Amino acid sequence: MAVPGGWRKAAVALGILSLTSASAMAGTSQFNGTWVLAEIGGVAVRHSSATAPFFTLDGQIINGFDGCNRFSGRLDAPGQIVATRRGCPDATLMLPLDLNRLAAHIESGKLAGGWLRIPARRGFPASGFKRRK
Repeated sequence: MAVPGGWRKAAVALGILSLTSASAMAGTSQFNGTWVLAEIGGVAVRHSSATAPFFTLDGQIINGFDGCNRFSGRLDAPGQIVATRRGCPDATLMLPLDLNRLAAHIESGKLAGGWLRIPARRGFPASGFKRRK
């Protein structure tokens, strides 16, 4: 599914390599687990399990796949997130999160019934993530 907006490539450029220090909120157990992108702007997204954007939190450790590149590191070590640097086709479905301010972005979300719903924020659309079992 092609999703309009310049945020697709910006998600990578804005944050993976320069992730700022996250608050303790992102490291709390309520957010621990793997979150798979399921909705953007209230519209269900289609993807295969191999191309599904996701992130996993385990305390201060984060890793994931933004739809094109893999990333990993520690939330409490700004600038230490490592990522692959593959070229991404324009139609690639990308992780719609502000990775520069990941803790604040997640903190603004609501947890309910295995879903994490995150409101739109600074050029990133509202998104819904399902907890992977």
